Amino acid sequence: MYISGNTTGKVHLLNTHDPQDSDLDAAIPWPHVPKHIPGRPHNNTILRWANEGYNGVRLKTFHIASKRFTTRRYIQEFQDACTRVAPENRGVQQSARTAEDATLDAMGI
Repeated sequence: MYISGNTTGKVHLLNTHDPQDSDLDAAIPWPHVPKHIPGRPHNNTILRWANEGYNGVRLKTFHIASKRFTTRRYIQEFQDACTRVAPENRGVQQSARTAEDATLDAMGI
């Protein structure tokens, strides 16, 4: 990827293998990221997704100088990955709870 500026002041990451989607690769400054995610989550939530992840999936980010950025493509990849992972994790958590409940019931607790 290459970083390119233009006269509008936007920074674009130019993907040499996918030039049609350069708008998806436009760098989004960290304070503006919530506007690009449904439900407009709090900045701290998005920071947690980037640092710790959600269900094992992390939001990709990058730094230019000391500023943090992401892209619409990275947001979409994060949402798609979370959607694929979420049902499996819910089922595993539910199965674990059911097993624990059965054990506690057997113990009379």
